This record gives sequence, structure tokens and C-alpha cells, in this order.
Amino acid sequence: MAQLLAAGATAIVGLYAARVGLRVAHRMNNPTVGTNYAKGDAREFMNHVGTGFDEQVTPQEARLILGLGDGASREEIKRTHRALMIRNHADTGGSPYIARKINEARDVLIGK
Repeated sequence: MAQLLAAGATAIVGLYAARVGLRVAHRMNNPTVGTNYAKGDAREFMNHVGTGFDEQVTPQEARLILGLGDGASREEIKRTHRALMIRNHADTGGSPYIARKINEARDVLIGK
């Protein structure tokens, strides 16, 4: 009976270690995974962006906010905007200011 419990405990510890190892490897390959700038990583976001936001969002800043390149399609802009708003909306604990800037970025790139 004791051997069975020891084998089970060893298996659980091994599986947990494998899970942690896979998560670490995934984050090393994707450094932005799990980063939610509006929920506590504001200093990291400012370092990423530079000096902060302009009063009016420029097209270059809009692409930086949404993480898009010059040739982004309308659908890609909408899809990226939606994903960012799900993570950063004020109703889910995000920053109203950053949510507003995400919306402005979408409007600038789509041409509203």
C-alpha cells in the first residue's frame, strides 16, 4: 500500500514539474505572453512605448498600440482591437485611459 502511494506521489510531482517546464519554455519563446499592461504592468508598457501617449493618436502610435504593421487589413485591425479590449476593458479591471487609447487607435487606423 505504501509503495502505491509513493508511486502516485512521484507521478504527480513529475507531471507538475513537466507542466512548469513547458510554461517556462513557452514564455521564453513568447516574452509578451501573459502581459496585460493595463492591469499592473504600466511601467513595462511605458518602457515599451517610450515617452507615453500623444494627446491625439497618430497613425504610427496607433499601429504601436495595436501591435500592427503598416499593411494591416481592416479585419486584422478589428480582430486585434477586440482581443485587446477583452483583456483591458475597464469593466474587467482594466484602465479606462488605456481602453480609450485602444479605441482611438482603432478609429485612426480604420478612418472613422
